[in-house]
Amino acid sequence: MTGDTYKEQLEKTKMISTEEQNYFGILAFGEIEKINPITKRLSLYK
Repeated sequence: MTGDTYKEQLEKTKMISTEEQNYFGILAFGEIEKINPITKRLSLYK
């Protein structure tokens, strides 16, 4: 889900099954000094 606040996304996620959800992923490989400025605004799953 994209386009809403994280709170709205969490509520919508709770209302649909896992099978109906779309998952997105991004992989970045390289020197940390070059990657960090590009990815610093992205949320990470921990």
